[in-house]
Amino acid sequence: MLQLITTQEELQSTINDAILQAYKKLSLTNPQQDEVEIIDGKELIKRLNISEPTLIRWRKKSKIPFLQLGTSLRYDWRKVLNSLEHKNGGSRK
Repeated sequence: MLQLITTQEELQSTINDAILQAYKKLSLTNPQQDEVEIIDGKELIKRLNISEPTLIRWRKKSKIPFLQLGTSLRYDWRKVLNSLEHKNGGSRK
């Protein structure tokens, strides 16, 4: 499919999408990796039942891992859960 890109934002979005697809494909073909579920901040906030300021604070304090693709931030759901369990002594609240 041919897509005409006319703005820098469209180019960045296209690059971000391509990187995410490649990351998912690479992770899924690696037999030592479990299925990867990449989600955005809104979905992470919803799943963890936290506020946006809490998410920002956790990210700044490196409490949760994240992927930054240009200006887009994404989260590997399983890695976030593992990180929270590890940093909370094995129990997630």
